[in-house]
Amino acid sequence: MKIRQLIYLGFLLHCFGCQTKPAPTLFRLREASYTGIDFVNAIDPYSKPNIFDYLYYYNGGGVAAGDINNDGLDDLYFVSNQGPNKLYLNKGGFVFEDITEAAGVTGSGNWNTGITMADLNNDGLLDIYLSAVGNYLNFEGRNQLFINQGNNQFTEQAKSYGLDIEGFNTQAVFFDYDLDGDLDCFIVNHSIHSVASMQDSSMRYRTDAASGDKLLRNDRQNGKSSFIDVTAQSGIFSSTLGYGLNAITADFNRDGWPDIYVSNDFHEEDYYYLNLGNGKFRESNKAAFTHESRFSMGSDAADLNNDGWTDLFTADMLPGEEKILKESLADDPLSIYEHKQRQWGYHPQFSRNALQLNIGEGNLFADIGLYAGVAATDWSWSPLLADFNNDGWRDLFVSNGIVKRPNNIDFLKYAAHQASLHKPEEMRQHDRDKLEKMPTGAVPNAFFKNINGYRFAAAAKEAGFSAATISTGACYADLDGDGDLDIIVNNTNEPAGIYENLQVTGNNSLQLRLIGDSLNPFAFGAAVEVSTQHQKLYGELTGSRGFQSASTIQLHFGLGKDSLTEQIIVQWPGGPTETFTGPFKNGQRTIRKGTGKTNTEKLLAADSNKRRLFTEKKPASIDFNHREDEFSDFNNQELIPQKLSTEGPAMAVGDINSDGLEDIYLGGAKGQAGCMYRQLPDGSFLPLTKQSFEPYAAAEEVDAVFFDADNDKDLDLYTVTGGNEFFEGAIPLRDRLYLNDGKGNFEINPALPGLAINKSCVAAGDLDRDGDIDLFIGGRAITGRYGQAPPSYLLINDGKGNFLQPQRSFAGVSDSIGMVTDAVIADLDKDGQLELVVVGDWMEPGIFEFNNNLLEKSTRFGGLENTAGYWKTIVVQDMNEDGFPELIAGNLGTNTKLKASAQFPLKLYHGPLAHAQSYEQVLAVYKEGRYRSFLGKEELERRLPALIRKKYADYSSFAGQSVEQVFGEQLTKLKKLEIHELSSCIFMNQSGRQFKKIVLPEEVQWSTVFSFGVVDLDKDGRPDLIAGGNFSG
Repeated sequence: MKIRQLIYLGFLLHCFGCQTKPAPTLFRLREASYTGIDFVNAIDPYSKPNIFDYLYYYNGGGVAAGDINNDGLDDLYFVSNQGPNKLYLNKGGFVFEDITEAAGVTGSGNWNTGITMADLNNDGLLDIYLSAVGNYLNFEGRNQLFINQGNNQFTEQAKSYGLDIEGFNTQAVFFDYDLDGDLDCFIVNHSIHSVASMQDSSMRYRTDAASGDKLLRNDRQNGKSSFIDVTAQSGIFSSTLGYGLNAITADFNRDGWPDIYVSNDFHEEDYYYLNLGNGKFRESNKAAFTHESRFSMGSDAADLNNDGWTDLFTADMLPGEEKILKESLADDPLSIYEHKQRQWGYHPQFSRNALQLNIGEGNLFADIGLYAGVAATDWSWSPLLADFNNDGWRDLFVSNGIVKRPNNIDFLKYAAHQASLHKPEEMRQHDRDKLEKMPTGAVPNAFFKNINGYRFAAAAKEAGFSAATISTGACYADLDGDGDLDIIVNNTNEPAGIYENLQVTGNNSLQLRLIGDSLNPFAFGAAVEVSTQHQKLYGELTGSRGFQSASTIQLHFGLGKDSLTEQIIVQWPGGPTETFTGPFKNGQRTIRKGTGKTNTEKLLAADSNKRRLFTEKKPASIDFNHREDEFSDFNNQELIPQKLSTEGPAMAVGDINSDGLEDIYLGGAKGQAGCMYRQLPDGSFLPLTKQSFEPYAAAEEVDAVFFDADNDKDLDLYTVTGGNEFFEGAIPLRDRLYLNDGKGNFEINPALPGLAINKSCVAAGDLDRDGDIDLFIGGRAITGRYGQAPPSYLLINDGKGNFLQPQRSFAGVSDSIGMVTDAVIADLDKDGQLELVVVGDWMEPGIFEFNNNLLEKSTRFGGLENTAGYWKTIVVQDMNEDGFPELIAGNLGTNTKLKASAQFPLKLYHGPLAHAQSYEQVLAVYKEGRYRSFLGKEELERRLPALIRKKYADYSSFAGQSVEQVFGEQLTKLKKLEIHELSSCIFMNQSGRQFKKIVLPEEVQWSTVFSFGVVDLDKDGRPDLIAGGNFSG
């Protein structure tokens, strides 16, 4: 190429490069030089006191948005932990004026925390309530109430209102819990580490004035608000166990009474208070939540999937970045985790964000945070759920970062070593050295776009949050009145963040300012339903949300491309419910109580009938309670992915006495006998004698089936035993066959082959077509050698109930076909010959044909390639009524930290390692471009000390390493299994030769599915599916 051409080409490339502009972000950071907001929450990490004196030294301060002068623009109040707080008046166009001194709202405490706004003297003006820590170390302060005088000036009057609370105050929430018309107050407080705070859960019934949360009822005196402490009589816990970092109020169960959710840090579980409507609350955490965040920080509540029910998000501190994750403390070791539950009575907790979807009308929630992709946002503080792009779905913003990371494991080990070198009275002389060793923790804030109510897309960079910050308190408000929500962040040791929403989508919105009664003029607690041509949206008005902060009290609804609102229904606190009929143009609108059409119903109609397919039968008349033994698989096999000892109990259904009614057998766990229940004509069940089953209670019964074993026209019972507690050959692992005398009385058949291994399932069918029922018994796992497949068995029936075990069960392959979890026998292609379908851990669904007295892997069925999964159950049913049955397979699900695909499968290496005396497993996940060990250094080191400790002296050197770097050449000597699919699926049978995989609906993927029920629920003549599951092992 000629020189002239090269120069010309370079010139063109330069021109095109100059024309390339970065894509516009959803938000842009407004500089302090433009806004006039020069606030900085400055703290000195090396001062006295510091993080070693006060564990919440790095928590930062809150921020509140509210229109203090009723000019239609929200003003901002920033909390400084140690310095002067600041109030900025919104002048419009993102220009603010500092009026703190003139307004008289600087505050007098020397350690301030939370901030909220509410009208407490009922004059239609927002007042300011500031929380502070007092009477601890050198912190001297009480909560302060600044009453708005109407001229941009305030007077402090907390004492006269009964709100000058002293103690470990975090934040306050104002709401009308007794629906008497005025605003009451809930104050969430935090504890400090002490002997009193490190106790079992019974300690939560002992009150502590400084640390305990408080409920203050507004008993008006002479026309003025007066707050009385009613904590003790209302069912609110107020002890040293509570490390309260936020409280959010909402009507979670849609009964018209506001409920409370309190986020607790550390070992104490969160509190979920359901309002009983009589001045009392019922704490219902364990009944409503299967688990929660371990280090619950801030929280927010909103309807995320637009089903009319308020969902909940709690922030934790799980890092998403691999290196930080492996350098940081996370969940407790299993022994401590189990001790907290079994001995101390605490609820299960996991160190990650929780997105608790309201699936049971406020009485049951499902954490789908891992499925939704929002579980890991590092050291998180203030989550905000709002529709920031106005597309009709509420998005998620999370403020992140910490001055220094006190949970860094290398730092903790360094500090522990320093403690061993010095006397206790000398330790504090070395604070600065330790603080300098503590890593900094600035990270970008997180932003997630709501895709469909269940899945979120990480979009921090696209939203404009790419810079690392230390952000704690945060709120949202439409600062410039342009119809979208801006974000305001209180940063530590750097200027506050004012993020203008540029609304690049062009979507519409509706913003409602509610005017209620004289005692609650801003209608705190109101619920609103907005209907457009294409959607129905639900929201509730609450003042405080996030962390130590309060967002705008205007209700904001993104409308997408809908420019008109057809109807607005407002459920005012305590009633009534009013309808406002449009059409209304998008934009801001004021709704005044008493100007709409009053409805006959007091409450907004909640869509509950669609949810409730079944009602619980009471009394159930089946008093069987499964009692799991306390065996822990991980004590002996620390590196296995999941427990294998908790896969029961078994259940079988059939008519055992030929009376036309189906009876039930329930198998027991290890140490628990199974029980037979006979159904009576009235639908109740009678437990039969346990004499036949009591002697065989040593092992767990994991499967059972009723079938006619001896061709005498009644149902016999086969039970499969398994569990990880016993080694191969143990007598309790032998299965049992109980023969029926025709009247529902059972006797054991002692002639059954032993099969004393850990098994999983039984499938019954006439495989050899000789007129009797044969059995397939699936081998689950070899105790102590997970990954290595155990044998599975074919048992041939001689027609008299005697079963013969062939020397070989499978043709062409070993009898060890995999770690089987379930199997079924059915005719898949309508040729009159039964096939065996098998699923299991790290296996593709397998189809076997019976030929020449052996089971042979079929090559006639396609479509099951690259579907290796963590399969737990398989059902065969013709779902589309074409005569060819589908395969319905339950899997681990995708609400998990594990990820798998055909391109990047989940991997399990297994076998003996050079430095270990036993069979080991290495679970590897694809992350940040490489395969990493799922487990951290501590777990690997306990099992493989000679390998890990010698190679990695600290956690920093281990963190970020690939699995190949950690294990080197030894990895190539181990056997490898892969998983490509974690979703539960249905494989559509296409004319008996080819299967087409279809992933089942999202709700099915939120949990492990262990069973399917096929029944016509809606009576339309087509089979429906019921999925059963859940797993915490």
